[in-house]
Amino acid sequence: MLALGLFLAAPSAGASGIKVQPIPVGTAPAAVAVNSKTGNVYVVDGGDNNVTVISGSTGLQIVNITVGLEPTAVAVDNKTGFVYVTNGAYNNMSVINSANQVIANVTVGSSPAAVAVDSTTGDVYVVNSGDNTLTVFNGSSYSLISNITVGTSPGAVAINPGTQTVFVANSADDSVSVIRNNAVVSDLAVGSSPDALAYNPINRELYVANYGDDTVTAFDATTLQSTANITTVGDLPAALAVDQKGYVWVANSGSDTVSIISGATNNVVANITLGILGTVDPVAIAANPANGRIYVANSIADTVSLITGFTGASSSSSSSSSSSSSSSSSSSSIPEFPVQLGLAFAVTAVIVVSYVFTRRVSVPRS
Repeated sequence: MLALGLFLAAPSAGASGIKVQPIPVGTAPAAVAVNSKTGNVYVVDGGDNNVTVISGSTGLQIVNITVGLEPTAVAVDNKTGFVYVTNGAYNNMSVINSANQVIANVTVGSSPAAVAVDSTTGDVYVVNSGDNTLTVFNGSSYSLISNITVGTSPGAVAINPGTQTVFVANSADDSVSVIRNNAVVSDLAVGSSPDALAYNPINRELYVANYGDDTVTAFDATTLQSTANITTVGDLPAALAVDQKGYVWVANSGSDTVSIISGATNNVVANITLGILGTVDPVAIAANPANGRIYVANSIADTVSLITGFTGASSSSSSSSSSSSSSSSSSSSIPEFPVQLGLAFAVTAVIVVSYVFTRRVSVPRS
């Protein structure tokens, strides 16, 4: 049997001690979520129609849970331990309890593409890309609360639990629908093909990953005014996550990288290369606010990258972005720092072949 291990040498100064460890999962992982209380990680394996549960403490697989056909998204309610998985081909949502058992399959709209849980109410929000709706359920009884028409080809959802505001990204309209009291109250113009959303509770801003033009747009989540247009992320930004310090993590599927944006300045402070270009395809990302660990689902590599060791970074020449401004950092001002990694392939108990290569982690100059 082939065993894979990873070891890392100390990174260069400025790389903030970042380490990347690949964890094998199922086929074509499409989504990832973390229970911040238990540390367990839930990975949707789109090619296997199941969910791989990984221990946050050991990095080992706990169990594989069979769900519906073509699962697309996952969300965790940290209070109840319930996990919600949307199944694109079945037009339903599997509910998994804390014992890792599927306890219900709830009918939703056509081609569900995204799901989120309101941490204060326990309500579950499902984005249905096939019929341009947002379905709202009670997270405990699974009873239907509302069915809301949004924009065309919605594909992402985020929640500001403090104001009970829900945001839905509409990829075909280049817009974000703003929903309060289960009604659309505004539509925000964003970049091309918005593919992901994240609410940052530290600076109270909404971040939109624009897949079509390789940008991230930031908005004040209360006033809905644009605060920044960040142009120095990677190619085809596909997913967003916010850590406990307010840094925004961007998974760039086209460049096989992860960009880190400072919530204080809205500038990119580091870029992490996950592997050889064309072999990874990061499509989803999640942060554990309890310990700062980042998990990236890689569709081609059939892995989840565990990223640790980031302690924060900023550019002294940067300042907070004003409304509708672009990030002042340029890609040319982000030098690359090599991090040595070793991949050890144990073919038998006595034969080991090692291969060492260089991974690049970039951090902007002060």
